[in-house]
Amino acid sequence: MAEHLPGQWSVKVENYSLPVWQEDLAAYLWDTSPRPDAKFYGPLLHTVEKYRVPWAAVLRSDTGTELSVVQAPRDSLYHVGALAPRDMYLDEEVVPPRSITVQPSAVTAARRVASVLLADYRRAVLQSHLNHLSDDLAWAQEAFESGTVQSPPQPDLAAAFARFATHAPDLIAALRQAAPGTFGRQEAVFLDRMDSAFGTHPSGSDPDSLAAVPSVDPLALWLMEGGELVSLARTAHPALIPGPAAAVSGRSPAVAGALPAVLPPRSGAVPSRR
Repeated sequence: MAEHLPGQWSVKVENYSLPVWQEDLAAYLWDTSPRPDAKFYGPLLHTVEKYRVPWAAVLRSDTGTELSVVQAPRDSLYHVGALAPRDMYLDEEVVPPRSITVQPSAVTAARRVASVLLADYRRAVLQSHLNHLSDDLAWAQEAFESGTVQSPPQPDLAAAFARFATHAPDLIAALRQAAPGTFGRQEAVFLDRMDSAFGTHPSGSDPDSLAAVPSVDPLALWLMEGGELVSLARTAHPALIPGPAAAVSGRSPAVAGALPAVLPPRSGAVPSRR
């Protein structure tokens, strides 16, 4: 299956001869919590928690995405789910990507993993980062009134700005790919301004047009207009509105397919796996 997934993937088979090792896998699965009466029930997490699992294959992409593959306990099917991203805060408002069940056919399984599981994984990762960026900006705008930002800026403020500067190019690229030609003139000018400030340029853009964008202090631009980029991303993808109900209500295939494979990790609560 790994040979037919987009990108480059390495494969490792983990042996769970001791039950505690199986429990270690369960702790790192990023799957919808098991709720037998709910529509969004994760088959991989259910299997790992309810049955003895002697082994699992762990697939890791060149972008850092990790998947776990476990054979179903009673048939020849396989359950595939995502492991929690390394070094990223897990947002309780974000519904994890639900694991899926695939047939024992490498090509068929890979197509389903790519079109369903990986698309849902990208949605959850992007939603997590948008929530964190929104929280950072709300805190910064409340804590630092006009004229109170030092040079160089205060350490906490600088760290929050660095997170935005790291993620902004990927958000801009995702927006351009997700909905080409659907933004109005005002939104297009805004994206050009963000491109100019954060060092990226849309493919096929007019260099003269970009040169005409006024030069601004990137930190000041973030404080004034960073929230607009987050709002624009959520507007283009309704499933990114905060809250579990919105996250599981559906997603635009065009947007999901255009999202980056994974955004750069934010240092956080998830420790490294053994």
